[in-house]
Amino acid sequence: MFVICPHCGATIDVSKLTPNTYAACQSCGGEFVVPDVPTAPPAAARSDTIPASSSYNDLAIASIILSIIGFFTAVFGVGVLFGGVGMVLGIVARIQIKANPDQIKGYGMALAGVILGILSIAIFIGIIVFMSCTGYFNVRASNYDAIAQSAGKNAKGAEDIFHIRRNDDAKPWVCDLSDLLKIDDRLDDDPEVTFIFGGCDAEGYTLTTKHAKGRESYFFGR
Repeated sequence: MFVICPHCGATIDVSKLTPNTYAACQSCGGEFVVPDVPTAPPAAARSDTIPASSSYNDLAIASIILSIIGFFTAVFGVGVLFGGVGMVLGIVARIQIKANPDQIKGYGMALAGVILGILSIAIFIGIIVFMSCTGYFNVRASNYDAIAQSAGKNAKGAEDIFHIRRNDDAKPWVCDLSDLLKIDDRLDDDPEVTFIFGGCDAEGYTLTTKHAKGRESYFFGR
């Protein structure tokens, strides 16, 4: 049997108490007389208690919005700022929601904000790494191309020297690297430079150089 305390309105179970005797409220300590019949049924006594309504956490909402913006703008660099702030807000929101899950909603929203924020940062870092590696390999390729071009210029100089020094008019130009090495032994300093001889006759010669790790070919001739 349940009764309502006349002092604080709390619902009290008096089923084990003797009717018409004094009892103390467990909530406020006030005394009352135990009635012969309940003053209100349990359902009526509990109907006065209104469950607290739950609402979405503001930080969780801000987290998902900022992280979405960061995700779609990560390629422009500014996205890392939105994503970073969204990630932090999402972490804080999750802590607040875990502490009071009955009154605060939005845990999944906060989690999505954290994930998207991390992805925004990861995309930005990936772009930086890719650009750095691309720049590094471009510089290396440019260096190798410069070596191939320099070797071609040296070979052309050796051809000119051979042409001036020639003793046989039937062979005014060289079409073989071994003959050019007799004039300039530096031509084979880098074995990855390839010398490709084309036509070679009394009228002139053609020569192409390329480095195995380079990207460009360089043509020389006369």
